Amino acid sequence: MIDLKDIIHHYDSNTAVSLPDLKVESGDELLVIGLSGSGKSTLLHILAGVLKPTKGILSVNGTDLYKLSESKRDAFRGKQIGVIFQQMHLIDSLTVTDNLKLAQFMAGVKVNAGKIKDLCMELDITDKMHSYPDELSQGQKQRVSIARAVVNEPSLLLADEPTSSLDDKRSEDVIALLKRMAERTGSTLIISTHDSRVKGHFTNVLNLDGKQEEAV
Repeated sequence: MIDLKDIIHHYDSNTAVSLPDLKVESGDELLVIGLSGSGKSTLLHILAGVLKPTKGILSVNGTDLYKLSESKRDAFRGKQIGVIFQQMHLIDSLTVTDNLKLAQFMAGVKVNAGKIKDLCMELDITDKMHSYPDELSQGQKQRVSIARAVVNEPSLLLADEPTSSLDDKRSEDVIALLKRMAERTGSTLIISTHDSRVKGHFTNVLNLDGKQEEAV
């Protein structure tokens, strides 16, 4: 499903990030851990198709992502990759429903109001469907962000530091929710974090020293 090989990214002449080769099968779960500055966000942004590496190959479902033109890569990402960034990037002038409709429209799929309603019901935000982002709590915004990431049933679901600002109970809830949504859509789930509380929820863990290990 994912084949990452020989990836190096230069941010400038003095700063380069080298990432380990990585293979992840369809439907698998992977936790990427490391301290701040270890390359976690670089890896996630490359996997998301938003940061073209200086060197190397990323294949997603047999497609060499960075051999695509920018417009074709955007279209591929819209249909195949769902991303939950630390910053929610919801559009403040649109309601929750319209933010989700826009995600469908931008991916070139048919806008499906019924699917959006069902998804909001599953995420317990039905009563917020006509609310604007500034009317939502942080937890509600996160659920909308998750809904937007999975509304097109992507084959790859990525989450960057989804629990870093949460207490223990909410952290557990978010990880369980991400796992459930990935299972529901049949997505490969990759979470990047420095939050040690998350490690116990995964059996496949990648440290950015190039090794995969069994979670304790």
